[in-house]
Amino acid sequence: MNSHISCVAAATLAAISISCGFHPFETEVEVAIPPVPPGVSEGVDDRVLLKVDSEESGGIDISARAGEVRKLKLPKAQVTVFTAFYKGGVPPAGGVLPWDGDGEARVELGFGQGFCSAVFSRLAEAGVPLSVVNYRRLSRECRLRSGGNPFLLDNERIFRALLAGNFSVRDIVMLREYELPPEALPPGDWNPANPLAEKLTGGEAARVYEGRWTFYTREDSAVLWCDSMGWHFYARDGSFSRGGTW
Repeated sequence: MNSHISCVAAATLAAISISCGFHPFETEVEVAIPPVPPGVSEGVDDRVLLKVDSEESGGIDISARAGEVRKLKLPKAQVTVFTAFYKGGVPPAGGVLPWDGDGEARVELGFGQGFCSAVFSRLAEAGVPLSVVNYRRLSRECRLRSGGNPFLLDNERIFRALLAGNFSVRDIVMLREYELPPEALPPGDWNPANPLAEKLTGGEAARVYEGRWTFYTREDSAVLWCDSMGWHFYARDGSFSRGGTW
């Protein structure tokens, strides 16, 4: 009789939980998304794609706004990765619970963590258990070895090594570095879409790195493309285009 009563009570509790939209293995998390970086906000849409990855839930895509705090109900997980993808060349912001948050209740996304969270998001998509990767050490080493701007690291090499299971700190290497000649840039200060990077000034030589980078002035936006052959700096609206070899 007591066993029957216990079963009825359990069934009743389960029914109440479902009707109230509550799951005993869910938790509420506040996710604070950084605003669009100053200096580029006039030219960048504030819509972002917030991606949530965990071994328990897989990948969840959520439409959000830069500067917003979103309250999410998520499955409890050992590791949960949050990555906010921006428009206009702004790099992702990110954070990983439990290490980048206030317990399990809140996580403040940051551009400094965006590099590693984007790598973790790719690993989750590839089916790698996130709990086997030492996120805290990876994040710390990436900051130290990049001078505070992890987006200057070779993310593909890091991802491939982690995916293969043979990663070491020797895989944390900078992108190839070049010197941009003074004549490459039109006059004015060019603010990087990456808030961790340094601005460029027209008429001055600058240290730049391999890849595609976006810059803004008050009136213009432009893209700098660097590879082993040379550089190309061009306006998005087609108003200017400059290029050269190293």
